[in-house]
Amino acid sequence: MKAGLTLGLVFVIAAGSASASRVGPQNPGATYYVSRSGDDSNPGSQARPWRSVAQVNRHRLAAGDTVLFEGGQIFEGPLLLDQRVTADPNRPVVIGSYGNGRAVIHAGFGTAILVLNIGGVTLHDLEVRGDGGDTNRGYGVEVLNETGTARLDSIQIENVTASGFRRAGIYVGGVPNVPGGPAPPAGSRYGFSGVRISHCTAHHNMYYGIWVSGPWPQWVGKAANYANQNVTISDSTAYDNPGDPAYKNNHSGNGILLDDTDGGLIDHCAAWHNGAANGSTQGGPVGIWTDESNKVTIQFCESYDNRTGGAADGGGFDLDGGVTNSMIEYNYSHGNDGAGYLVWSYWGAMRPLAHNVIRYNISENDGRKHRYGGIHIGTSGGMVDDIEVYNNTVFISAAGGAQPRDVWVGGSESNKQIKFWNNLLISQGGMPLVEIEPRQ
Repeated sequence: MKAGLTLGLVFVIAAGSASASRVGPQNPGATYYVSRSGDDSNPGSQARPWRSVAQVNRHRLAAGDTVLFEGGQIFEGPLLLDQRVTADPNRPVVIGSYGNGRAVIHAGFGTAILVLNIGGVTLHDLEVRGDGGDTNRGYGVEVLNETGTARLDSIQIENVTASGFRRAGIYVGGVPNVPGGPAPPAGSRYGFSGVRISHCTAHHNMYYGIWVSGPWPQWVGKAANYANQNVTISDSTAYDNPGDPAYKNNHSGNGILLDDTDGGLIDHCAAWHNGAANGSTQGGPVGIWTDESNKVTIQFCESYDNRTGGAADGGGFDLDGGVTNSMIEYNYSHGNDGAGYLVWSYWGAMRPLAHNVIRYNISENDGRKHRYGGIHIGTSGGMVDDIEVYNNTVFISAAGGAQPRDVWVGGSESNKQIKFWNNLLISQGGMPLVEIEPRQ
């Protein structure tokens, strides 16, 4: 390759647009309006709207009801939808905006929108704002199943922007394991099924942009089932989620993470400039990845210029510990501190890392920090088994202070059935094409 020649791939990320109208559920219920010019003693009609989030919280919404906040106005949160709402996945409760632009739910130090222990909820055309990850202690949108005895159905989040939160811009799942947070309730296991997050943006949140997860199995026993099922994240972006420099035990500053899920799709998404403040001395952040999941596809995404301020990672894409029967295809990774495409089994993973495919991807000048390959496969505990890597293009050039290579395979244990074919590997500046540690 001639010096200065750049491998490029352009993806079009469809932009969400605010809309005053949505196709409502079959047999819709009542529609309520909220405006700063309204009054909470009003009936909530468009002519006589309510004024505050607090009035919405006081009202017992029924299945099929819609609440619309006036676009371009700021409302003080939090907005709470809990078991006082009559939930029905076939007739969802809808929360959105009307008029010009999107309404803003301002959370301050806490969570902006909390959907607690119910399914059958649609959120659309909203902006949620916190006061910044250093002071905020909550989530932008938190959809939480804290009982966790069965999955709850039907959550849709569309055209929502979340910024300025400590935990995550958007979270869906069971009670997660978070630093400083409560342990999941005893016996809690499940989160949600039938989840769709689309045309959303999460930026300037400390730990995660968009995150789907649940209680780690060691808290509840090694459950065979997954917390979440049938999750799609599409046409969404996560950027400038920096991480926590004070948290040393694990990763922070991730773009999009789909965790503990059976059946998932991350499609036409983008992640960039995440993880720079991550301070972990152990694991690190990744732009777009999945962990402890089954049958997940990550496709047609772009992940670039992600960083790590700690000892590891800062990569583009990742199939991490406990991922099975999954695929990364047709993606573009470039300029990341860590690996372009990482397949890694960590010590303590609850499930095997096996039967996965990396194909038809491009890695351009990843591995800008530490010692990573454009494609990097290995383990710090537990065998990596049956990985197919084909029809990928990897270009690596020298990086000051780093030791990049096109492909690296290794780790603390012997792996098996890692197969490469029909890949185009290009290096510049004397960087290695392939490095395989002796035990592999």
